[in-house]
Amino acid sequence: NKTTLTTCKATLKACTEKRRIAENNRTQANNELTNARQTLQAKNDQLKQQKDKVERTKQKIEQQKKTIEVTGRKLDDLRKECKKVETELKAKETTL
Repeated sequence: NKTTLTTCKATLKACTEKRRIAENNRTQANNELTNARQTLQAKNDQLKQQKDKVERTKQKIEQQKKTIEVTGRKLDDLRKECKKVETELKAKETTL
């Protein structure tokens, strides 16, 4: 009977130690999971910021393309205007 009690106490002590180790392992795993989630969230936030920056850059490029097109048309109009004035000037010079 005393041997059974001693064995039971030893088993309980061993079981308690195993439980304590398992709880510590679970706590450590939960902490690692929390850290991994935070790291992932930070990387997701960083990627979103980079994506937004790329989108803004694309919009700027599109706006610059439109500006270049408008400027090109204005330049063509000015060339035509200069050519016209040059032709008129030559005509006047020949009549003088």
